[in-house]
Amino acid sequence: MKLILLSSSCLLLMTASTAGAQAPPPTLAAFFEQRLTTNAQPPFYDDLLKVIDPIAGSDPKDIAAALPLISSALASAKDDLPVEAGFALFEISRRPDGGALLRSRIPEIGSLLARSDERISGGAILTLRNLTPAAGDATVPIMIQFLNSPGKASFKKVETASTLLVYRSGDGQAVKAIQNFLSGEQEPPVRVAMLEALANDQVNTPATDTYAIEALKDPNKSIKLAAIRAVGALGPAVWSRAQAAVTQLAVDPAEDRDVRRAADHALRNNPQQ
Repeated sequence: MKLILLSSSCLLLMTASTAGAQAPPPTLAAFFEQRLTTNAQPPFYDDLLKVIDPIAGSDPKDIAAALPLISSALASAKDDLPVEAGFALFEISRRPDGGALLRSRIPEIGSLLARSDERISGGAILTLRNLTPAAGDATVPIMIQFLNSPGKASFKKVETASTLLVYRSGDGQAVKAIQNFLSGEQEPPVRVAMLEALANDQVNTPATDTYAIEALKDPNKSIKLAAIRAVGALGPAVWSRAQAAVTQLAVDPAEDRDVRRAADHALRNNPQQ
């Protein structure tokens, strides 16, 4: 009797375990093939991550096998399929061998910069940035062309300028493109983003140093706050040129209180000239 009960219990446990088990996520190629050839609903974000996260440790041959399907997905008009494909490319670009895997796809990735969907075009900029250390000869001309393209300044162009500044500050064409971008009209949020990028990148060029110093005079509070941080992060040479303006911001009673405090903090944390 006890043996029968034990056997029944084991059977119940096995049944419950089998019912609760989930099928393994599809391979990268299988995922995009299914998305391209069926009318299934778009995956939930968690399900998408189950396909994207393993990319980091996948066999390069499996990645290469999936790339034609990813290209087809980029061209698809189906719901968010191009976004999912862009997500996959970004994750591939983060691999140590990402430059080798995606080198032949770089022109295709560059073409995504023209997409109106910011999720796709913005993701393309980040993908190109990741690829630049290994494949800069292919990515940099695309980014220079994009930075020089007509149209108002954007966060995508800020990221492009930042990438060129970090990886190609000695390239004459890249520097000229950055200069042209900095001298153009920029809405306050874009200018703040550029100043924050300068503070984070901490790469000095005459154009970017002057851009940060001149921003201290901007009437916009957010721009002033970002400029204070930037001139404090760009090194002693920039700080020595900016110190008088920062001091004026700190002591001006008509200045915004947050700006005065930020300026005072910068003065206390940077060497006095």
